[in-house]
Amino acid sequence: MNYFEAIASDLSNNEIMILGILMDHDSDAPFKALKRKDLKKKIDWSQATFNKTIMSLETKKLIGILRNQMTHDIYITNFGVKSVHYSLEGVE
Repeated sequence: MNYFEAIASDLSNNEIMILGILMDHDSDAPFKALKRKDLKKKIDWSQATFNKTIMSLETKKLIGILRNQMTHDIYITNFGVKSVHYSLEGVE
């Protein structure tokens, strides 16, 4: 098992949900990023759970965050897209 497979196979349901929302909104590049507050509105989680999940995904380089003056915009990276596909292999 390589490093990518280890990361992708260890994703939590919350992490996959965030990645899925970003994919559904075609937020796969910095210029198509989703505002953090808009992403949070789509999920009925506590602020702590949301923040923990976002921090974990960013640490794993599965999402990118654009820290603008007024907002933080979030997008899924290529590794994030690949990890969702990897996680869903064999589910069908």
